[in-house]
Amino acid sequence: MICETCGLTVPSETAVCPRDGTVVLSSFQPTPPEPKVIVEHPGNEGIASTDPLIGLKLGEYELRSRIGVGGMGLVYDGIQPLIGKRVAVKVLRPELAHSSEQVARLLAEARAVNAIRHRGIIDIFGFGQLPDGRQYIVMEYLDGQPLDAILAEKGRLPVPEALSLLDEVLAALGAAHGAGVVHRDLKPSNIFLVRQPDGSRYVKLLDFGLAKRGEGPSGRTAQTRTDMVVGTPEYMAPEQARGQSVGPMTDLYAMGVVTFEIITGRLPFIGSSPVDLLMKHVEARPPRPSEFVSDLPPAVDAFILQMLTKDPETRPNSADALRQHLAKLRRTLRATRTNPTAPAPVEPA
Repeated sequence: MICETCGLTVPSETAVCPRDGTVVLSSFQPTPPEPKVIVEHPGNEGIASTDPLIGLKLGEYELRSRIGVGGMGLVYDGIQPLIGKRVAVKVLRPELAHSSEQVARLLAEARAVNAIRHRGIIDIFGFGQLPDGRQYIVMEYLDGQPLDAILAEKGRLPVPEALSLLDEVLAALGAAHGAGVVHRDLKPSNIFLVRQPDGSRYVKLLDFGLAKRGEGPSGRTAQTRTDMVVGTPEYMAPEQARGQSVGPMTDLYAMGVVTFEIITGRLPFIGSSPVDLLMKHVEARPPRPSEFVSDLPPAVDAFILQMLTKDPETRPNSADALRQHLAKLRRTLRATRTNPTAPAPVEPA
């Protein structure tokens, strides 16, 4: 069996791709092997001397260092030598060079973000092929930190900061869904806080490699294969875990998980394995965030839990609608902080 995400041949008795964590539905069974996670940091010793791509010229850009690695590709820091423009270049892994499915996925990522064209979506402006046959895309270089790194440092964010960040994510998601694009893999590592020269930050959504194109802003689209679950188990909506059709509400569920995590410092569900996690997303009732943050207003509980309902039809019907609810919640919380004697906000009618 071939993993849909990275192209690795997976033994039929294996429930999880050992490279990237894609879950094989036909292997739903207890105690599957845990996925192996590959983590690489910029500046690792020996990379420059062993990576043949460092120093390579791709069109007008020169690759200077490797800055990331994933199940599908390697990411490099590139520069246009004459004008000093920095870019990020994602290159398919060598073993995927001749996988038409992975080449199509890389091209689909470039097409998806260019269909959206929003400040909160990473820009991809080049596509090409290495001398060894591998495809690559050229993206804008971002200076800042992914949200998962920030959470690793701080544990959790204050509610006002968390809700401000969520507002930016929902604006970008609304643009994506309006273009018929469902991300399918929203998580803190794919939410990047770009640092600006004045010290302020703004949000970019990354990695549309698993994105699906639907027929319109509210269109649902079938997953590519019914025997594979594509995404990250910790953030996966019940319908996605079941291998059913996905749509904008699938992304809203993932954002419910992310919002729960950034406000409480923990995930709503913790499992003994990826499959156990998926089953909890499908069957278990999510806890209230206030169980972990004692002074959290009931309205924040209600706002997060509406994203985590099992039935996608009972979630907010769009990112834009959820953003309107969020604006109302933020106004209410600001009023409460201004007037501490006012009654605590509750779930809006």
